[in-house]
Amino acid sequence: MNNKQNAVSLSRAPLVIISVVVFLIWLALWSVATLMEYAPHTSIWFPPAGLTFALLLVLTWRAIPGIFLAILVTGGLANVLYGSQQSFLDTLLSSACFSISHIGVYGLTALLLRFVLVNVAKRLTQKVLWFLLLSAVGSFAAAYSGISALVMSELIAAEDMQNLLLPWWIGDLAGVVILSPMVLAVMSSNHSEFKELLNLQGERTPLVDLQSVLLKILIAIVLLASTMALTFWLEHIAIAFSIFLIAVPIIWVVREDGSTATGVMLLTLSFFTAILIDVFAMMEYAALYQFALIFMAAVTWLSLATAKEKQLTGA
Repeated sequence: MNNKQNAVSLSRAPLVIISVVVFLIWLALWSVATLMEYAPHTSIWFPPAGLTFALLLVLTWRAIPGIFLAILVTGGLANVLYGSQQSFLDTLLSSACFSISHIGVYGLTALLLRFVLVNVAKRLTQKVLWFLLLSAVGSFAAAYSGISALVMSELIAAEDMQNLLLPWWIGDLAGVVILSPMVLAVMSSNHSEFKELLNLQGERTPLVDLQSVLLKILIAIVLLASTMALTFWLEHIAIAFSIFLIAVPIIWVVREDGSTATGVMLLTLSFFTAILIDVFAMMEYAALYQFALIFMAAVTWLSLATAKEKQLTGA
């Protein structure tokens, strides 16, 4: 069975089907993101950003209607959630402005990454590095343009823009670097480097010991919870940096259990990080933990790419 037959691809579906599926998934991820908010408009990590980037890279313009409609709907929901007094028309216009900025920036970034993957980067590690670099640039531009749209719509004050830019950017960046490769690996038959990275090409691979993987994920969650509990009790910034020790079990899974298990572990740890920040009320360390998530994702994808290259070259 070839790659295209294995790919869960929406590209051949009618536009209406694509739009409905994209709308529902985007809306679901936005709902998850609201659970991870530690301030209005700022999540520990924002999965819809990763979904938007991946969909625009794979489906190009066909992803736009579903994303646009989802942002219009979530704009109205956010209006209720934050207690805004905007009228229906003002909410619609502000949501449309935000949608245009969000889709426009990530669309341009996706086009640039598509060009780089085809014409510039040849090795898998190079492609991953380019993905990480363009994710950082694109998410910053998306954060800046998105906040600007909210300022123009008078949903937030102009003086709040500087304080909101960094957490918004890091939240979007975390969403892109964590989720986008997984979405690309599952959906795309064109960008085979992501399928190769996560062993989703359809070839037979050695069976993974599920019990062993679950045990390692549990160990990582316990380590994560322990470091955050220590930070909460001791209230010292130096202890908070122990969160980066989570990279150790991630590399452990990379080396022993393969790429799909590693992707599941990364996603699990990302959600637990956001949940535990809320449990321990550690909002003052939110930026540190956001950077830790980005670091874990970067280590994961680069480690997988390096291991895959060694496997292919027989090194």
